Amino acid sequence: QAALKIDKDYAFAIRLLGQMNLNQGHAADAAKYYQHALEVASKPVEPKDKDADSKLQNQKAEQVEDHVGLAITDLEQKHSAEAFKQFDEAIKLDPGFAKIYEVRAQAYLQQGQRELARKDLQMLEKIARGTNNANLAQMAQVRLYMLDAQPPGPPPGPPPGPPPVGTGTPAPEASSTPIQILPPPMQAPQSTPSAASTATPTPSAPAAGSPSPSPAVSASATP
Repeated sequence: QAALKIDKDYAFAIRLLGQMNLNQGHAADAAKYYQHALEVASKPVEPKDKDADSKLQNQKAEQVEDHVGLAITDLEQKHSAEAFKQFDEAIKLDPGFAKIYEVRAQAYLQQGQRELARKDLQMLEKIARGTNNANLAQMAQVRLYMLDAQPPGPPPGPPPGPPPVGTGTPAPEASSTPIQILPPPMQAPQSTPSAASTATPTPSAPAAGSPSPSPAVSASATP
C-alpha cells in the first residue's frame, strides 16, 4: 500500500496485493487488483524507447500472470466460463507458460473432465522437459500417474494458489500438488493405567482415641 501511494501504477505491488487477497480468501478483491495490474501491463510502450523490446517482453509476461490470476479468482467465485476465457487469453500471449496448464488441469479435474486435464498435464511435462525443469517435470508425471490410478469420482479439491508475483518465467517451480494421497492422521496411543493408578487404596489407621469402626455385617448372616 505504501508503494502505491508513491506510484499508483506500480504493477508489482498491485499484483502482490491481488495474490495476498486471494490467499486470504478474498477472491472478489483479488480480481480487482489483478485487473488493475493487467491494465497497467497493457499500456503502450513508446516505440522510440531504447528499451522498448525488453519492456514489451516484460509486459507480456506480466499480462500472462494477470490473466492466470484472474482465472483463479473466477474459479474461486464459481465463474468457470470466465476462468477458461482468461486461460485462453494467457495461452495466446505465451503458450509456453507452464503455470497456465498446471492451474487449468486442476480446473478441468474440478469439472470431471479428466481427458482435458490429462492433455494439460502432458503439455506441462513437455514444457518442463524443454526448459530442463526436472522438478516440474516430475510433478507433472506424478499427477498423471495419480490421475490414472484414481477412479473417476468427486473433484479432488480446490485449485492451486495464485501464480508467483514477478516478471514470470516459462517454467516456474512446482507449486503444492493439488492431487495428493496423504497418510491417515496418526492417533495418539491410548495410555494404559499404571499399577499405581489401579491399586486399591489402603485404608489409613484410625486416629488415637477414636472409636474403632463396627465390623461389616454379612448380607447372608441369619438374624
